[in-house]
Amino acid sequence: TRAATEGAILLLDGLERAERNVLPTLNNLLENREMSLDDGRVLMPITRAHLVKEGVVETVAPTFRVIAVCSPAPPYKGRQLDPPLRSRLQSFLVSPSNPSELAAMGCSKKIVNAIAAGARLETDNLHRKLLAGLQGDSGFFSISTSAIYRLLHKNKSEIHLESIYPPLALDGIGDKEVTDAMRSVLGKDSKKYSLSEKFYPKNAWFSEQQRTILGAIERAVSKPGARVLILSKNGAGKSMAARIALRAHYKIIEQQTLHEDVTSRDLIQRRHVTNGSSGWLDAAVVRAARASEPAAALLDGVHRLSSGVLVAALSRACEDDILDLPDGTTGLDLSKTTIIALADLNHKSWLGPDIAAAFETFVLPEWENPKDIQQALQFLVPTLDKTRRNKLAHLAAQAIRRSDSLRLSTRALLRLARRLAQDGNQSVNNALRQAFMAQYLSDHIRDDLDAWCPPNNDDNTRNQLSISIQSGGVAVLAEKKQVAFLPSRGPASEPHLVPRVTSWYAVSAASESAVAELARQLSTEKFCCLLGGQGVGKNVVVDRLCYLLDAEREYAQLHRDSTVVSVTSSPIVSANGTVSFTDAPLVRAVLNDRIAVLDEVDKAPMAVIAWLKTLIADNVLDLPDGRVLNLEDHPNFKLIVLANRPGFPFHGHSFWKVCGDCFCSLALENPEPESELSIIQHVCGSALDIDTARRLVAAFAELRALHQAGGLAYPFSLREAISVARHLSAFPEDSAARAIANVLGLDAYNPQLEQISSIFDAHGFPHVAECLDLDPDRYQALAQERLTIDYLPLEESTPRNAVSGAPKYGEIDLSKSPHVGGNRWAGGSGGTDTAGLGGAGGPYRLWDGQNIPHQVSDQVKATVSEEALAKARELSRIAFERRLKEIDQMTESDHHAYSRILDRVTRHVVGLREALRYADPDKSRVWLKRKSDGDVDDGRIVDGICGDPNVYKKRGFASDSDNTQPPTTRRCLLFLMDVSASMYRFQMIDNRLQRSLEAALLLMEALDGQEQRFDYAIRGHSGDNCDIPLVDFGAPPKSRGERLKVLQRMIAHSAHCSAGDTTIQATQKAVIDASNHRRTLTASENPDIKKGKRALVLALSDANFKRYRLDPRDWAKALQSNPDAVEGYAVMVGGLSEAQTVSAALPPGRGHLALHDEDDDNDLSLIFLRVLRHAGVLDSPEMDEVD
Repeated sequence: TRAATEGAILLLDGLERAERNVLPTLNNLLENREMSLDDGRVLMPITRAHLVKEGVVETVAPTFRVIAVCSPAPPYKGRQLDPPLRSRLQSFLVSPSNPSELAAMGCSKKIVNAIAAGARLETDNLHRKLLAGLQGDSGFFSISTSAIYRLLHKNKSEIHLESIYPPLALDGIGDKEVTDAMRSVLGKDSKKYSLSEKFYPKNAWFSEQQRTILGAIERAVSKPGARVLILSKNGAGKSMAARIALRAHYKIIEQQTLHEDVTSRDLIQRRHVTNGSSGWLDAAVVRAARASEPAAALLDGVHRLSSGVLVAALSRACEDDILDLPDGTTGLDLSKTTIIALADLNHKSWLGPDIAAAFETFVLPEWENPKDIQQALQFLVPTLDKTRRNKLAHLAAQAIRRSDSLRLSTRALLRLARRLAQDGNQSVNNALRQAFMAQYLSDHIRDDLDAWCPPNNDDNTRNQLSISIQSGGVAVLAEKKQVAFLPSRGPASEPHLVPRVTSWYAVSAASESAVAELARQLSTEKFCCLLGGQGVGKNVVVDRLCYLLDAEREYAQLHRDSTVVSVTSSPIVSANGTVSFTDAPLVRAVLNDRIAVLDEVDKAPMAVIAWLKTLIADNVLDLPDGRVLNLEDHPNFKLIVLANRPGFPFHGHSFWKVCGDCFCSLALENPEPESELSIIQHVCGSALDIDTARRLVAAFAELRALHQAGGLAYPFSLREAISVARHLSAFPEDSAARAIANVLGLDAYNPQLEQISSIFDAHGFPHVAECLDLDPDRYQALAQERLTIDYLPLEESTPRNAVSGAPKYGEIDLSKSPHVGGNRWAGGSGGTDTAGLGGAGGPYRLWDGQNIPHQVSDQVKATVSEEALAKARELSRIAFERRLKEIDQMTESDHHAYSRILDRVTRHVVGLREALRYADPDKSRVWLKRKSDGDVDDGRIVDGICGDPNVYKKRGFASDSDNTQPPTTRRCLLFLMDVSASMYRFQMIDNRLQRSLEAALLLMEALDGQEQRFDYAIRGHSGDNCDIPLVDFGAPPKSRGERLKVLQRMIAHSAHCSAGDTTIQATQKAVIDASNHRRTLTASENPDIKKGKRALVLALSDANFKRYRLDPRDWAKALQSNPDAVEGYAVMVGGLSEAQTVSAALPPGRGHLALHDEDDDNDLSLIFLRVLRHAGVLDSPEMDEVD
């Protein structure tokens, strides 16, 4: 409005970042110089202003002009301009500086040549990829000419190209071909900087490489007005490095901790209330700019901001050293203000050309060399003995080299070293595994950990811990030797805040050990995390320790609606409209040096979890009312967070994955049987007899073991066992089955109820199903339908007739009489010429379904001529084609055959489907803020009082157009089914073909309706073909009729194919095809991810390797031929002795046996669950991406 009425130039910067349907408000102003304002005024051109009779008219000056600055999208990230707006603007392309202009600026010849080579190659690649329709995956990352000019202008010396073009220093962003070309021109940079010793703190240690980067950062901020971005992995020391560099030159350092809810306005100013009056509270950048001397602003966690927020807020400050404030102040000078932004290296998608143009970027490496780690530990933790120090350094270096999932941050490494120094008896391996929470890792990651950091089974330090209550506090004992001490905090000034648990806390070995472990960790650490399933006693352990210490506890339970504001304060609006803020439990605990307990933190939004991590990492609590609390000023403050363990079936976020390196950790599991028994006896007293209690404990222990094996979805805990025991003690007239039914109500229609009730029945608690008002006969009938396998001996047959060379089908004997050794009847065995089993010269395999087959010798088979074999193959081909036509013509009346197979796998389908559903949950609803209706947003109450109408929030789904939330890439799954001749031949021996059919049906049923999460294919392999299409990618069977046809084709091919085995060739091709399809899915669905999720290949085979001279080691190579893109697994469904031999030759966790129907250990659903877990398919979504 000011520009229009005063005849000035309106500059719109970053047009491509504007949200949809915002800019059309300018259309009429641009076209006709007319616009209606919210306050009732009307903008009109001078030539028409006199025609308006009502309202206040503001005239638009003739000299009013609009200049919009934007980057074309694509290739830059952003939105294309709306055609009505674009048509009103004249466009002018600003080309990058040419080599002569760069040389005139002062760039060296080497820099000029590198930029020219990169720009030319990038332009060529961009055009090629855009023409191919790959605009989302173009890898475009331009070089900023303005950044080059700015650095040369300020530094008056040579620049380092890596600092303004991050792809040179980081893998995974930009076009690799471009960066390789530029590196070849630049060569190695021989100039190094080192931090002056006078600035180096005495309590910090950096490696030589880190010192070089730190020296470069110190040099960059030595002159006021620097704009620096520091990237490093979690806990690698970027906050400390930034403070060291800043303290060398600035006395005033203003810090702001960022999170997802911070807006571009919040980065500059935010509204607040003081004594009932509203005003504007300066953010860190503005406070530093208004300081009495050159100052610095430290912005921690810029990678958490929504897309475009950082550039929208500070682009003008970085480019022009000028900032306009929301309170109306214009032209705030930032030329003497240094800004340092900190971001995690784990997140790179937000880092684009616009960020690189605004900041000078530095990448701080972490300790990777074992020698560096040894020296660091010797300096920082001198009390740790040399032997364990060296071993810890070696293992930490191993972890860093392997994967981010097993990465040990600098922060976590030092905490682990302090713990080992405190307890000289604990093994390094077990301490490291506890730091990784090994029991909660995915199977494939834990297998990797076991390979280089196996558990030390002789170390039972945790079980040896006990507590001793002394007058001055609580001592932690290990083998009667004190290893830690926590002083008492009493007498409490607020006694009601001290938990009282003596009435229901049961002293047991498990509970006392957990309390002792928590006390030991809190004796040296400020922050602790307790992880475990539901009902294992996390709160009880914390309350017990607080009770023993007479410590005041502030408790808060987080949930999906928790926000950063609600965790720190609660706004209160009085009757007269005055707004005030009351401190939340976390803040009260800090101010009063109490113990804060945050429960259910895994249920909080990811923005809150990320903010909590930054709070702990920086020891700074930034409050909405402007206060900044330094946690280091409150030495007795402790924070304990409680969370459920990650993974299926818990629904929370992967809290440990995000925040684990900030906490010392304690995993709580269900207690061992004796401890559980003592707890139940304590709760129930003499009202429950000891025999019933023991049987109850044993039954629940078996249920938990079944859940751990993957056979049961729900993790029954100590809480459910206590609930049953309490019921029995309070209502002795009720049966045990009725009490048990109280915790099984939600399983009433679960097909797994049969398993659950049978376990209770085995422990002396019958009739559980009847108590749920269900018909137990239904489950019994399903159980009885399971076929019993009789292992039939193969009897040798001597055919009565020689092979004639004229294969035929044979006659049909309706009496089903056995026919052995002849050449007349179809379905016989051990004969010649006819369709049957175990004979020679016949056209294809055919079993009468009743009689024991006989087998001719290999010598008889060798007498069949090539001409006879060719005729037999032709008859088999004709019969196979006829059978396929019959399958395609099947109707719904044939589904009774399908149902017979389905009944055998129904209960397994439910468990597998639930596990797959967790693997990539439906898009979660979030709070949509800045709405004109809905629930009041506590963080914008002051804005509402000041007249802002958009202070509401409502639940909804984030916009698909928001490029900060890329669509989830579907997981690529490829299943190989063995449909070879031996599958049909030995079906009556060990049911191997039936198991293969059940496997295919189980997978198709479990994946039905999950097309948004998984893209799968099923292929067969036999002696004829290594790639038999059964279900194609993107075309899953939509109905039971279509799934039945898949099973019928498997049977038909196995009956008519030639003998042979192509398992290895099929696996090799499947890995290649799955890798290619995975790449296609990633490029089309989530192009911003460079690699995406690994594909899964699961190959079923009857392991008939010896007969066809196949080497199982070749199969192992095929399964692991592309480990970066494909996880390969094998399941053997036949041939007991040979299957075991083949499985032993495969890598650990890659081979599985499914040989006996009655053996639960070889249950197909359990095998599939183990495979899916091992492959990481069942990881929580936050852990699923491969960066």
